[in-house]
Amino acid sequence: MPKNVLKDLAGQRFGKLTVIERAPSASYGATRWRVRCDDPCGRETIVFSTTLTQGQTKSCGQGIDPSYVGALINGKA
Repeated sequence: MPKNVLKDLAGQRFGKLTVIERAPSASYGATRWRVRCDDPCGRETIVFSTTLTQGQTKSCGQGIDPSYVGALINGKA
């Protein structure tokens, strides 16, 4: 498959996120998708294709323990 062919991610799951539809591309052309989180928050957000397919984005972030976020910021996680 040629590199410039866009793979349709709609309906696929990545962690707690389900892809709803393609979102407008970023100003520099990167492909983005509208996703819905399966957590009780049901939050919808827009993420980049690469962060989904490479496993960097798996949830909306609402369920992350604040103490863990602090440890990440301070380099102790």
